[in-house]
Amino acid sequence: MVGVPLKQRLAWYRLRAIQTYLDGRFPVAKNFLLTSSPRSGSTLLGAVLNAIPRSCPLFEPLHLRNVPEASAAGFSWRTYRDPEVSWPEGEAFLHSVFAGSTVNDWTSREMAWRDIAFSRRQVVKFVRANRLLPWIVSHFSIPEPLLLMRHPCAVVASQLNYGWSSADAPQRPEFVGEGSAIARVLSELEGVEEFLAASWALDQMPALGVPGVPPWKIVTYEELTLHPEATIAAIAGHWDVPIKLKEALVALDRPSSVVSSGGVSGMAGWKSTLSTEQIDRILRTVRSLGITLYSDEEQADYAQLSSGEIASGLAERGFTMGHPHRPGTGRAVEEA
Repeated sequence: MVGVPLKQRLAWYRLRAIQTYLDGRFPVAKNFLLTSSPRSGSTLLGAVLNAIPRSCPLFEPLHLRNVPEASAAGFSWRTYRDPEVSWPEGEAFLHSVFAGSTVNDWTSREMAWRDIAFSRRQVVKFVRANRLLPWIVSHFSIPEPLLLMRHPCAVVASQLNYGWSSADAPQRPEFVGEGSAIARVLSELEGVEEFLAASWALDQMPALGVPGVPPWKIVTYEELTLHPEATIAAIAGHWDVPIKLKEALVALDRPSSVVSSGGVSGMAGWKSTLSTEQIDRILRTVRSLGITLYSDEEQADYAQLSSGEIASGLAERGFTMGHPHRPGTGRAVEEA
């Protein structure tokens, strides 16, 4: 590496050391998964989860430009597979991710030497796996993942401020029936706010459309912000691991590594960023697609998350997906 600047050489040696040490290190069951839609606060929650002792953070292994192996395996920006469908290429790639064998400059960006040297498990963060979540839990014996949700107005405001103003209308995904009410709403969308709001709603459908008790835990950005200690304790209990509270709370106060001047922080920042008309368009779009959790209030209607109301409403509007199965059981997720 003659002539290569010292900083680049050190980065190269660091990456090679990480790859050598982590390659094949983790069993599948030693992976905690965090998934959310883009601009929902997942990097912030990921930093909190770094306070799990002896854990190693893996950053966005489904980013197609930065992880070409994902593209080669057939992943798209918003991949969906019905949970009952076999997909050997996708399964092989995610096995390599969960084993610690898909490490590069991008996926290792949140790792510290302490994480690497003492790691016994990975915390894998995705913003491109929401729609794939039922398939993942059906094909891998992993602890029940976390799904982070944030108010759609906050998400869209952040996306707009982050430069997503040229977004296209979302296409009808496989889990939406042709000619259904959802399909009709998608065909009538107008303007970037409605496009982004519809993409957000479609991202949540595979998780919210499962009747009964799903094999993942939903956490909202708002409850993490308002009640951090209780939310962190609930996550620790869900995964049956300790989380160093003081370290986690410090992470909550630290700016996210992906937040720029375009980010929308806090619970109600979107109210001063979006116009009344934009807010109405976003909420009307989301609700017309069957996601009725949110209004012009900052917090979600938490009672709906456990009532089954959303799943039944989505089914009536044309959402269709096989039930996720726990690996090895042959049983669909139990209905309440």
